[in-house]
Amino acid sequence: MALRTSRAETETTHWWYVGRRAILASLASQLPPGPRLEVGCGYFGGIASGAAPGIRVALDLEHEKLAIVRDRHGADPVCAAGEQLPFAGASFASCLLLDVLEHLRDDWLALSEACRILRPGGRALVTVPAFPSLWSAHDVAEMHFRRYKLRDLRRLCEGVGFRIIRSGHFNTLLFPAALVWRLVSRRLYRNRTPRDDFYMPPRPVNKFLAALLGAERFVAPHFPLPLGLSAFAVLEKP
Repeated sequence: MALRTSRAETETTHWWYVGRRAILASLASQLPPGPRLEVGCGYFGGIASGAAPGIRVALDLEHEKLAIVRDRHGADPVCAAGEQLPFAGASFASCLLLDVLEHLRDDWLALSEACRILRPGGRALVTVPAFPSLWSAHDVAEMHFRRYKLRDLRRLCEGVGFRIIRSGHFNTLLFPAALVWRLVSRRLYRNRTPRDDFYMPPRPVNKFLAALLGAERFVAPHFPLPLGLSAFAVLEKP
């Protein structure tokens, strides 16, 4: 039986977050060493995924999340918005924006700020929910403004001055099942209050799904996958 859990527990143990962190760790290995900023760290923070030694700064608008990431990973917490980063230009070697841009009205401004605070040759890792056709009550409950086509994400990143090192999709193996569920749920729950899809399945199922998603870490960073529930881009500031 699937259960609802607190958001902090969900981000720590739910299969989607666990498997995603394995993929992020592989992608983050392409980032340079040095000071690292994570914009929108959430409760768990991706800042520990493949993190190189050095200064790590976690930025969010919620103090509770910042306190947890500080205590868990020793990151320096900063309460600020992604569209107005309180740092001087060229302050960081790398920047993480992990499922952040879809929550912001002005994604172009947030990416521009990320580019500004990076050193020349610095890199950013960006992930977003993919395929606007998959829009559902989950996106409404998660307060998304949009889902992205990969080509639109690439165009956005290049538009603010980044060079794209690698881009693609992940969460590919579960894409068919998710597509069916999103289409069905639109009819089943169209008159209900929007709720996210982060139900906690039984432990064996949760463990299996986390391993299945996490296995994509061997593929996604190296071979472009044509579709997936998420899109990513590894970017470099010229």
